[in-house]
Amino acid sequence: MKSNIIDIPRQHTQKDLFGIEAYQNALIKYIRLTDTPITIAL
Repeated sequence: MKSNIIDIPRQHTQKDLFGIEAYQNALIKYIRLTDTPITIAL
């Protein structure tokens, strides 16, 4: 069975159709500022 769902990350040049850019940026900042080891579940 084939699916029409394509799991490809959004490129920086593409529009943010789901409105998640603020969450994306916050997660990036959190990862950069947090000491390791950390666990992130999505």
